[in-house]
Formats: sequence, structure tokens, C-alpha cells
Amino acid sequence: MLCDELQTLNSMATPAYAMEFGGDELEKECGRIKAAWSLAAFSSAPSESLSRYFNYHLLGVSKIADSPFSLNNQIFQNALLSLTTHLFDYYAIFMDLNKEAYRSFVLNFTENTTLERHDLICNIRSVSLPPELVHILINYLEAFDLGGASFTFEVLLYFYYFVPKLNKIFQGKPSAYDIEEALIGAGFNHLAFFSYLQKNVRARFEIDEVLPSLFAAKERWLSYPDASVPLFQAEWPSLKAMMNGWIDQEITLHQKEFVKILRTKKISLNLSVAQLACFIKMFEEGPLENANRAGVFRFCAAHFQSKRQAVISQGSLSKEFYSINQVTAANVRGMLKQMLSRIDKQFFPAWLVINAVIAYY
Repeated sequence: MLCDELQTLNSMATPAYAMEFGGDELEKECGRIKAAWSLAAFSSAPSESLSRYFNYHLLGVSKIADSPFSLNNQIFQNALLSLTTHLFDYYAIFMDLNKEAYRSFVLNFTENTTLERHDLICNIRSVSLPPELVHILINYLEAFDLGGASFTFEVLLYFYYFVPKLNKIFQGKPSAYDIEEALIGAGFNHLAFFSYLQKNVRARFEIDEVLPSLFAAKERWLSYPDASVPLFQAEWPSLKAMMNGWIDQEITLHQKEFVKILRTKKISLNLSVAQLACFIKMFEEGPLENANRAGVFRFCAAHFQSKRQAVISQGSLSKEFYSINQVTAANVRGMLKQMLSRIDKQFFPAWLVINAVIAYY
């Protein structure tokens, strides 16, 4: 029969007991509790009952550990830490670990992992990585040093799974991509890392066309296995689920924008796509100096058509922008000379006469 195994232990957590009995009695009682847990786990009790049973005992141990007597008695604290560790080692499958860990468990974790976290922070800083990625990892590791901070058992136990995987990666000289893959494989569904991955996908929009970039990202994320791994936040979806959901939303949004662009009446330019790209580059020296380049490409693609193409894609405009040749530059220079000549004729006719006289003499 499943029953409360902590009644005796609870009565022992008093100053009177500590004066009357020694640590041997406490050790024997903890051994008896562990044996009772083992019998319960191998009994014919259904999983739902075992889940309630072990969650009840985790909560009970936490309450005893946070009592005034236990907080001031190191021997008792050590016994309770031993019971808690035993629960996690053998019966974690039955428990809801998304519960706030008791104070001495957090302090013990912080003390035992200080050196490991410090070494890992040094390794992270020794490798050339994007500043945002470095910030995410170091913030995660340094959060455990914040005085008075509270953590769930889930977050603390995830550390023991997660950090060895990172340490293994840093034994070499990993690239940003290597780190990203390691974090994805380790189930690090941290919201800051999710935001970082979104920015990486958006960064491709300035180089390639938006929809092909999104479909390529979709293909990458679909390739990851659905393997069940511990998650940084177990109550949240996996990174694969979050990224695929976000990419699907972006694809739907940009497909609607693309249809809208096709329906927009565009201004017809007597320019090739390459010449338009060259003009944009020249305008960056003045009118478009502070403009977002990707935004300029997007605007031109939405509102202009070239003399040969009714639809200009953002990607093709970007490609031409970064590969302007001398022929295109010469054509644009000729157009600019014609423009300057027209300005002189309309607004500076006196200068034309002066220049003609000088040229004559």
C-alpha cells in the first residue's frame, strides 16, 4: 500500500530530537524511506498513483528542508539532499519537476557547479562567436550566481544534461554553426536563443529572395529528428516546433505580400535591373545614405518594373547590386551626364555661354 513515508522524518526535524538522538538514527530512517520508495516503484500500483506518490514525497521533503530547524542544521540538510537526489536518480519519470527547488538544494547546486560554469564561460569567451550568441550562453550560466534567485528542479537538473554537451563541443574550436547545432540537439528552447535563430533567418532576406530563404530554412528544420530529449523549458514546445511554426507564418505572410506586389500597378523604367541596382548604389552616397538597403530593394521590387522584366524580385536586385560591371557603370555614367547637361541648360544657361566663350578662346 502506498503511504506517507515522511511522518517519522518530519517528527525528527525538531531541536528536541537533535539533542536526544544522533545522526545514526537519521541515516537509518533515510535508508528505510529509500527502501519503501523502491518497493512502491516495483509494486502493481498504476502509473497515475505512483506519480501522485512521488510528487507528494518531493513536496514533503522540500517542506521539511525549508523549515527553520532544517535550515540551521547541516546534518539534516545533507540527509534531505541525499533523499532528493535519490528521487531524481530513480523516480524522475514519475514527477513533475516544474516546481520551485528548496533553498538549500539551490545553494548546494550553485556551490557544486561554480568551477564548471566558470571554466565554460572562459571557453565561450575564447572562441570567435557572434556577440549575441555569447551573451545568451553567458547570461544562462551566470544566472545561477544571482543571490536569492529561485529555480525549478527542472531547470537545475537540465544543467547537468546540457553543460557536458557544451563542454564536449568546446574541446575543439567550434564555429557559430557548431554551437547552434549543439544547442538545438540539446533541446535548449531558451526564448533568447529562439529569437537569435529567427534573426539568422531574417538576415538571409538581405542576400537572397525572401520566400526561397524561408523554404530553405523550413527544409533545414524539418530535417531535425523528433527525438525526445530533455528541454530547457519542458512546458514549452521544442525549438523544431517553434521554428517551423514561425517559418510557416512568415511564408504565409510573404506569399500574401507577393500576390499584392503582382497586383500593384508599377512604374515602368527605361532601365535594366542591373542599371537600377547601379543607380541605387550611387544614391547611397546621398539621398539613400541612411536608408535600409533591404528596404530599398523591397520598395523598388514592389513599385518598379524594368524595360525587360515586369516583375523585379528583391533577390535579383540584390544580386545585381553586388556584381555591377564596367558596362553597366558606363551606361549609368552616360545617363548621369545627360542629366547634368539638362540641368545646366535649364537652370544655368549663363554658365553654358561662359564655358562656350572660354572654350572658343
